[in-house]
Amino acid sequence: MSLCTTKKTIASFRKGISLENLPPVLLDAAEVTKKLGERYIWIDRLCIQQDNALDWQENASIMARIFEQAELTIGAVSSASVDESFLRPLNKEHRNGRSSLAVQWPDTCKDRFRDIRVRVRSKALDISYTDDMKPHHEPLQDVYPLDTRGWTYQERYLSRRNIRYLPHQIAWECYTAQYLEKYPFDTLDPAPRDEWQQSVQNFTRRLLTFATDRPAAISGVASKNWWRGEPYVAGHWDNGAFISQLRWSPDHRSEAHFCDEHALSGAPSWSWLSVTQPIVWNMGEDNDLEFISEIHIVEIDVMPSGPDPFGAFLSPGKLVLRARLLDAILRCQQQAQKSHLPPVYECAVHHDGEAHPVAGVSVDTHLELMTADGVRRWTRQCKTDSSNLRPGSIASVKLLPIEVTRDEFNSFALILSPVQGALHGSMPMYERVGHVSIDRYERKRRGGVDPGDECMQEALAKAEHGIFCIV
Repeated sequence: MSLCTTKKTIASFRKGISLENLPPVLLDAAEVTKKLGERYIWIDRLCIQQDNALDWQENASIMARIFEQAELTIGAVSSASVDESFLRPLNKEHRNGRSSLAVQWPDTCKDRFRDIRVRVRSKALDISYTDDMKPHHEPLQDVYPLDTRGWTYQERYLSRRNIRYLPHQIAWECYTAQYLEKYPFDTLDPAPRDEWQQSVQNFTRRLLTFATDRPAAISGVASKNWWRGEPYVAGHWDNGAFISQLRWSPDHRSEAHFCDEHALSGAPSWSWLSVTQPIVWNMGEDNDLEFISEIHIVEIDVMPSGPDPFGAFLSPGKLVLRARLLDAILRCQQQAQKSHLPPVYECAVHHDGEAHPVAGVSVDTHLELMTADGVRRWTRQCKTDSSNLRPGSIASVKLLPIEVTRDEFNSFALILSPVQGALHGSMPMYERVGHVSIDRYERKRRGGVDPGDECMQEALAKAEHGIFCIV
């Protein structure tokens, strides 16, 4: 990182920072701030000591308030780095045909509004509304560098006003309207705020330098979703729909790194925060569920590691349930087709003395087969190289059916692997390693019946409830 505040530089920075030392993006931001008549600007790398964990944690806990209360957030959308200016000159083809747009700007010193004029280039590059504005509720399209970064999601989400410097025009966003330079007299409706699940899906498509920053980088969005007063636990909400929230899965279409050495430290395996790939929610059809109501939450224990209840947390975070578990086996079927993907696995349910394969098997992350005390167990690993895992490798697992439905909807179950030598009191402990999602509608449409699906339902009807812990 170039110019930034550290324990060594903070004393001199408090005396002043020469504009000549600012990289182009920060210099441009300072110029915009000055021309708007404002005196102060918040820049993370300058306002937070980058080598002071306590200072970073304290500021991360108030990040939502910082951006919510800011007069304006400046987005250098098209700058790939701080060394690439966003106030660059226009090409000749974009200089002609100028007009201007009046925007009311709050004068905080005089407690009133004043008009500012935004220069408009009417012959800007022909870019559609969706490409340039990408409202909060739209899936992320990796068009501009700023919109691929994890930390900037909540900055834009929380800010009252955003001015976004695109390659050939400026965009304005606020709670009441959106404007583009190319369409200066057309007012776009304000973008609605994402629901929590959609926020998580959009956020996880973005990149972070450190996977362990994930809880803090979305904590501001979480705090804005707290209006119902529901406890927040590791990316989920402890409410009547908590069990439904366990129906997440990694998006295997993404070529992002599956995990790194930091990804599996701290986050409980039942939380989407435990993986680094983009995730999707398989929310199902709640009005047609049969067995989801038979899962009872005994205890959820996740402790924050700092002052922010929506930020990082202490490990392990445990989830104690009373539910039915099915005996099954998980077998490595074949090597991965791409380097960023784990191998292909097969899962079979034990019923009436036989193992019945089920469809729709997917693992959450790379797995390793461990043998201890003569017992083989699947466990999550941090390496992305699974070349040493041979097809045919097999171990016992449990299935926790989350959703078992009638007729035309999916069935969904978690794949749980025993944690070696671990008990929570007298209860067995498991970690989530994957899930089974059976698309019954598609099979019915094709006129087929899945024996494994029917077997899982028959086995579930005969299974007894037990208490166990997932970490």
